[in-house]
Amino acid sequence: MQQVALSAVDEYLLRTADDELTDELAARGAERFANLLRRLGE
Repeated sequence: MQQVALSAVDEYLLRTADDELTDELAARGAERFANLLRRLGE
């Protein structure tokens, strides 16, 4: 039972880290897109 709980916690932490990475990549992509649009408008 303890091993199952530890595995569940490990999986949760991995998913949380993946979500944070995804959010960071999305923010960087949005920033790049905004810069591109700004350049096209010049």
